[in-house]
Amino acid sequence: MEGLKGYLKKNKNNPPRVIILEGSGLNISESYDNQGTKKAVLYLQKKFKSDDITLCVFSKNPELKTLKNVNFVTSANAIADIIIRHISLEEGKKQKKTMFRPCIDLHEGKVKQIVGSTLKDGQVPITNFVAEKTSEYFAQLYKKDELKGGHVIMLGPGNEEAALQALKAFPGGLQVGGGITPQNAQTYLDAGATHVIVTSYVFRNGDIDFERLKELVSTVGKNRLVLDLSCKKDKSKSNEEYYVVTDRWQKFTNFEVNKKNLDHLAGFCDEFLIHAVDVEGKQEGILVDLVEKLGKWSPIPVTYAGGAKTIQDLDLVKKLGSGKVSLTIGSALDIFGGKLPYSTVVDWVKQNV
Repeated sequence: MEGLKGYLKKNKNNPPRVIILEGSGLNISESYDNQGTKKAVLYLQKKFKSDDITLCVFSKNPELKTLKNVNFVTSANAIADIIIRHISLEEGKKQKKTMFRPCIDLHEGKVKQIVGSTLKDGQVPITNFVAEKTSEYFAQLYKKDELKGGHVIMLGPGNEEAALQALKAFPGGLQVGGGITPQNAQTYLDAGATHVIVTSYVFRNGDIDFERLKELVSTVGKNRLVLDLSCKKDKSKSNEEYYVVTDRWQKFTNFEVNKKNLDHLAGFCDEFLIHAVDVEGKQEGILVDLVEKLGKWSPIPVTYAGGAKTIQDLDLVKKLGSGKVSLTIGSALDIFGGKLPYSTVVDWVKQNV
């Protein structure tokens, strides 16, 4: 074990985060047989906490299958995916800053602020605000104030051109969602989106279709995918938990927002976006219990939207979300007809981020 110990000693100030062990050797030191590889794994697991390092074994040897908390890989692509996932999880742990994430909600080609729970087929939704200015204008505003990571959401058909205009006005600054599929995702990425946001496409018959999710990951890469897990409490169930809703928030799924499910989905995407549907657009205050749960449970960055009305909500999310949850404020902003000055939010960002 001298080679391994020597390597770690030499790099004690910058220890590796992903270590790949081969069935007949260790790629960062010297060659070992299978028994030596097993010893190397046990040594590393003793030296590091399980959440501080990711161990991969490049082997099909059944003797090594008894090892726990090890990723067995058989290709370079598999190793790359694990490394990317580890980096994503590490970034999620490191993120200790609550950020303001701006939004551009599009309905019938115009920038609007809508009460989310009223978006139903065949009905006119309750609308808080219809902008005279274009999506491009708001994108340029966010660019000027260096507010990256906001989302452009297409609420139904007829919004594609307005979305593309916003993305082109702030390339590398905005995410986009609403009707995203493997067939059209690249169009929005090419237009300047940093990420595509997906919900309905990966949910079928109330459950996640992992084949579709994997297809999306294969098409755009997990580092450019955001999963929208917008949710509400299902009154037909006896518990008080939140369940994901799809199809413009009209259909309940069986997918509960909890630690186990967030941990699992974190391996397929870069971030989560979660609208609190019951309070979205109502300016009634954030859902404290949901924000607190997201701060405890999410291993990757998550943006919460719904109910925010004052600048104090940013401070509250910063506290409840353990610095891991960012906040979107929409209808409450004066640029969308509300009372909270947009300039006040920009000043908060400058002071806190």
